[in-house]
Amino acid sequence: MQELADSRGNADRRRLTTLLHSAIAQGHYLDTAIPTDIELARDYGTSRGVARDALNALADTGLLTRIRGVGTHAEEHAGATFDLLAFHGIGGVPDMDTHPQALSTATVSTPALVATRLPQAGAQVLRIEFLSVPDGEPHGISTSYFVLPQAAGLVGAEVGTNIYSLLAAAGLTVSSSDFLLGAFGADEYTARRLRVRPGDALISLERTLFDESGDALAFTLIALRGDRFQLVSHERAR
Repeated sequence: MQELADSRGNADRRRLTTLLHSAIAQGHYLDTAIPTDIELARDYGTSRGVARDALNALADTGLLTRIRGVGTHAEEHAGATFDLLAFHGIGGVPDMDTHPQALSTATVSTPALVATRLPQAGAQVLRIEFLSVPDGEPHGISTSYFVLPQAAGLVGAEVGTNIYSLLAAAGLTVSSSDFLLGAFGADEYTARRLRVRPGDALISLERTLFDESGDALAFTLIALRGDRFQLVSHERAR
C-alpha cells in the first residue's frame, strides 16, 4: 500500500534507530561512548546523514546525551530482564527479584471485572498493591485481588522477592497461570506513580493465577514502564 510506505531515507533512519535502541537497552554502550556518525555509517552500511539523524532522534527521547567535544553517551539503562516462563510461577518460586514494596493491603468489595476473573470470589476479596522499585526508580505498579478466605494467610506474610514468594510464605501453590500482554497510554495518576508523562506508553499485564484445584486464586493488573522492563524467552522443539 503506497500510503503506508516511507521513503528509503526515512526507512533507513527508522531501522538504524531501532537497532541502536536495542543495543543501548542491552547495555552495549554503558562503559564506552556511542560510535560517531562516521563509525555508525561504516558499521551499519548507511550514510553519515542517516546515522546523524538516528543519533539525534535517540537524543530527543532522552536515551542519549550529546556533549560537544566529549561525545555521545547512553543514559544508564536500569531496566530489568525477566524470563517469560518464570513469570508464570509454575513449579515453585522463580528466581527473580521484582523488588516489591507493598503500598496497601485491604479487604474490599469485589469489583465487577474481578468477579468475572475470579468466579470463586465472594462479596469481598483481598487487595494488595505493590510498587516495583529497583535502585530507587519505579519500574511498575501492580494491583492484585485474591479470593477469600483461601488467601487470608497473605496478610502479614513476608513478601520476599516476588508475588510467588509471598504466596509460598502463606502456604499457597500455583498450578497454572494465564497472562495477557498489551500496552496503553499512562493516565495522569499512574504516570505520577511511575514518574513518567501522561500519555507515555506503558506495558500492561493481566495475570490470573490458579491454585492446585484449578480454581482461580488471584487476578492482577500490572502497569510497567517499557523503558525499564524486558522479557526474554527461549523454547526448544521437543
